Amino acid sequence: MRKIFVGGINKKDTTKETLYNCFSQFGDIVDHVVVEDKATQESRGFGFVTFKESDSVEKAFQSRPINLDGREVDCKRAMPRHLDLKDHAKVTRLFVGGVKDATPEELKQYIESRHPTDYGTCTIEFMTDKATGNNKGFGFIECSSHDFADRLVICEQNFSLPSCRSVRINKAQPKDGSGGSDRGGRGGRDGNRGGGRGGDRGGNQNYGGNQNYGGNQNYGGNQGYGGGYSQQSNGYGQQSGGYGQQSGGYGQSSGGYGQSSGGYGQSSGYGQSSGYGQQYGGSGGRY
Repeated sequence: MRKIFVGGINKKDTTKETLYNCFSQFGDIVDHVVVEDKATQESRGFGFVTFKESDSVEKAFQSRPINLDGREVDCKRAMPRHLDLKDHAKVTRLFVGGVKDATPEELKQYIESRHPTDYGTCTIEFMTDKATGNNKGFGFIECSSHDFADRLVICEQNFSLPSCRSVRINKAQPKDGSGGSDRGGRGGRDGNRGGGRGGDRGGNQNYGGNQNYGGNQNYGGNQGYGGGYSQQSNGYGQQSGGYGQQSGGYGQSSGGYGQSSGGYGQSSGYGQSSGYGQQYGGSGGRY
């Protein structure tokens, strides 16, 4: 919640010092780095800033566009590495499961008690059985921004409500299954992971067709965003890794968010036939 990813920085002019000077206006910084190529010591065109307080991240987002050394930089949350690949996608729609005995009003009250409306708002809809009108135990949250959606996914992966013991929020999967990940804050693992987990639903498309963020170009070479922050250099991601794969930009070209097994609505019948609730705890709900 305190760490941001800064992409598209000036490779020649931006240093740790100028990165610090730019973002320190939003709050105290406890760590900052411009990622460099291990062999050449040259900038890979991206970096990270970690603030002392999470509110500083929100201030930075509210101040966009941010210019650093003559370039408008891409500033977003650094998503935790342990999250599913789909949770790095740039979406505003979230899936919520485990709410069989809750109401949308109860969930919204919980969210607003923990996340000020100054940072974002949301609308909530629970799915109901057409015949009986009973709550199916899952629903969707529409967030006011991608930043707020990321915030909820990071903070509310698993929680409880007075009426429900285990609730989970993750990013929803489009009904047609398209959409790769727009991965700003995590090292890649395997070039085939997006296709292997969700390829039967995601096909070869990311959001915006076969082009990733910035088309077939990337920040810093053929390995994705910044040329690949790989395991061989600094331990971020795997050997093929980095911010995106060889297709460039943030996402993978073989898209698809989720896994092909498990969760709400796969074998248990929650929304499989209706297209809702696909894989709670796995790939997230479809809409």
